[in-house]
Amino acid sequence: AAFITLPGLGLEPDLIEHDLKLIGGRYRRVQVPPYTLFVDFKPPDEGVPLDPAGWGVRASHNGESARNAIDGDIFSRWGTGTAQRPGQWFEVDLGTRVPVTRVGMALGQFGSDLPRGIAVLGSLDGTIWTELARADRHLGGLVWGEFHPVFDVTGRFELALPDRPVRFLRLVQTGTADPFDWSISELFVYGRGPAAPGWPGWPSWDDSQRELGRRLFRDALEALEEGKEDAALVSLDRAVRADPGHASAWQRLANVAGRRGIADAGALRLELARVNRERGLVSEADALPASRGKKAGPARP
Repeated sequence: AAFITLPGLGLEPDLIEHDLKLIGGRYRRVQVPPYTLFVDFKPPDEGVPLDPAGWGVRASHNGESARNAIDGDIFSRWGTGTAQRPGQWFEVDLGTRVPVTRVGMALGQFGSDLPRGIAVLGSLDGTIWTELARADRHLGGLVWGEFHPVFDVTGRFELALPDRPVRFLRLVQTGTADPFDWSISELFVYGRGPAAPGWPGWPSWDDSQRELGRRLFRDALEALEEGKEDAALVSLDRAVRADPGHASAWQRLANVAGRRGIADAGALRLELARVNRERGLVSEADALPASRGKKAGPARP
């Protein structure tokens, strides 16, 4: 895999390299004028996603909803409730000292609420703080895939941290955004401690985004059966954006829906069954609404 940049297209090589440094790992920059290539990616050793069961959380704004950021539900969120301003913060007490290597935020349905700038502070005692990472500017959405970096269109955001023990982490807003507030649907902390996978209700990145795609797909089917084809296509497009790891599968369903509409419901169900066999994303029983037998508006020409 390679990132290839060309001057004048908006994604300047220095901006790409800046964000690659933010997420850690290794790469090689190669000049092939007029192109700049980033190749030979090697992901960082990020440890495991830590189990949030014993964490404490508090925030500068809306502290009563802070636990929404660690509840395992991609559809809930903590948010500032006001436009992004420097100094807003979200704090996590990990419960014990543990080496941390990475912090990440899932935005779910709230991609516009990506922090425009952020600093991550660490502390052993909650009193003396050390800056671990800082991103006063960033492209947004550059994260590690399985073998190489990818752009996550949902606004998912990650920062690599020095591999050192802390008990407290504080995320501090350093940017400004009007009128958008700062939201966190799910906070992920990686390190060298008890792992989160398998803990009931705690999804991985893929699980969170897949569930969001499933729900949006169900919304689309319900809209199709009500004859609201435009709304259905919007939901399917959001499913593609919400679950980039399975975007091709959602896009295929969107193509079928857009081409034939619910007037040819059999074709849509056939495509759904094929996707389910290949990817295990959704089953017909799970995804199709109970009113599936109703006829809706005509297909899009």
